[in-house]
Amino acid sequence: MQKITITGNIVKDAERRRNSNGKFFVIFRVACDEKWISGTETTYYDITCADGKRTQYLTKGTSVTITGTLRVRITEGNNGHTYVNLYIYPGLRDIAINGSRKTRTNEEKFQKKDFKA
Repeated sequence: MQKITITGNIVKDAERRRNSNGKFFVIFRVACDEKWISGTETTYYDITCADGKRTQYLTKGTSVTITGTLRVRITEGNNGHTYVNLYIYPGLRDIAINGSRKTRTNEEKFQKKDFKA
């Protein structure tokens, strides 16, 4: 079994879906930036997990750390290009919500407002 841990930002709000057995699950995408001397490289991971109580917090811009099983799928698009898709299947306890851009912005406003000289 391959386990991977990533930290990145959610690209789009999580979507709740139902499988053919009637059970709910959640999908979302996480972008991880890696900085190099020549610039920044972004890798996208598709995340699928069981539906849980915390999924309402999986919104665009939220920073998360995820540990799960890695799956790689190679597909060919209608345009003839080959695509590599990276999927991670975490357990609900393997998703840590680090915060959101909104939270950091509000904290910064709070600090600036309350500590003015």
